[in-house]
Amino acid sequence: MNRAPGRFSVITLLSLVVFMIVIHYSPTVHANPASPVVGIWSGTYSSSVISDPFLSVGTTVTVDVNASSAPAFNGYDFTLFFDPNYLKPVFVDVIRGTAFPNPFVGVRDLATPGRVRLAVVNLGSAFPGGSATLAHISFNVTGTGVSPLSLGAGTTHPSVWAQTWTELVLGTSVIDVTTADGYFSNLLGNPGPIASFTLSPTLPIEGSSIIFDASSSFDQDNNNGVNKGLREYLWDFGDGTSDFTIYPAVIHSFSQILGFNLYGNFSVRLTVVDSDQHFEGMMTKRVLVAQTLPPATTLVVQTNPIPRTVSPGVSVTYAITIIDGVGLKGPVSLKASVVPSLQNGPTASMPAKVNLHGPGSMTVTVNLQTTTNTPPGNYAVVITGSRLQLSDYAIIFLTVSPS
Repeated sequence: MNRAPGRFSVITLLSLVVFMIVIHYSPTVHANPASPVVGIWSGTYSSSVISDPFLSVGTTVTVDVNASSAPAFNGYDFTLFFDPNYLKPVFVDVIRGTAFPNPFVGVRDLATPGRVRLAVVNLGSAFPGGSATLAHISFNVTGTGVSPLSLGAGTTHPSVWAQTWTELVLGTSVIDVTTADGYFSNLLGNPGPIASFTLSPTLPIEGSSIIFDASSSFDQDNNNGVNKGLREYLWDFGDGTSDFTIYPAVIHSFSQILGFNLYGNFSVRLTVVDSDQHFEGMMTKRVLVAQTLPPATTLVVQTNPIPRTVSPGVSVTYAITIIDGVGLKGPVSLKASVVPSLQNGPTASMPAKVNLHGPGSMTVTVNLQTTTNTPPGNYAVVITGSRLQLSDYAIIFLTVSPS
């Protein structure tokens, strides 16, 4: 996986032009109990969903990025993702009818396929708070289909290696926001897929292995198909690395190639592609990786990551190795979970625990069983090992072929 360098933050931009900025705002604005939202909107369609079969190839559609229930702010920075097969950004307006009367554009990237990056500060007084449009983005329609309009997750304290986020700022203070996505379609009656994912552990620490589970994603018009109608999962972990897989779960650690671990906030993006029209669905989520001292003891769970393919009714076994490098003693709990969990789907069995007796390793076997009624598709088996506050994960990939 390739890693890109960290991004140029609007905070850096503010520090460069701070001698030009005079911030005026009422402290009472910050008492607004509502949570600020940065979201997608279309004034033409009065909705975050742009659905119009008359938006043919060659026409133009405008997407607004709005802030609502916001305190005072004088800068913003966001990345908007979309499917470049159907939309191409051609113009960004940050002046007409927007929050800032004197905008200074630090970053305006329309050239990178599938994304718009915009970082802007106002030279003068801050927007006093409330709701306003940040920018109008004009797209040329380049195909007939559907596209998500998904913002990078709201990220108040991004890691120095973070790549995308959405934020409002006042001076050098970052304002926490949530995001609200939109949707484009010029093809009626054929919706795109829904992307959704969870992570485990939900509060990871630096250097830890994290399971990203996208098994709740599905294609709206083919939910009962193979893999819920999905053909592939594309992960952008927000740290400069990405992954592409046909399996519904992956394992990732926020660590650099040079060996030291990353911490802070990351905007993780999942893109799912359906099997019939190859339409995309997207979801972004903020992942906080906590900075912590290395544990005094370590627990590592390993297995063979090479996928296997079986016919319905065939069972296979995998060797799972539990490694202790510093003298961990006592029981280690083991668990195997199959995703997605389907009726008649594969089942996994393994010992519930093993006892470690000091530095070294132990090997156990996990059995994966299928039946003649097991639905064909791609499955991930998540292996969890835990001892006191320590835990680690491994993942097995299994494809059940059509009978």
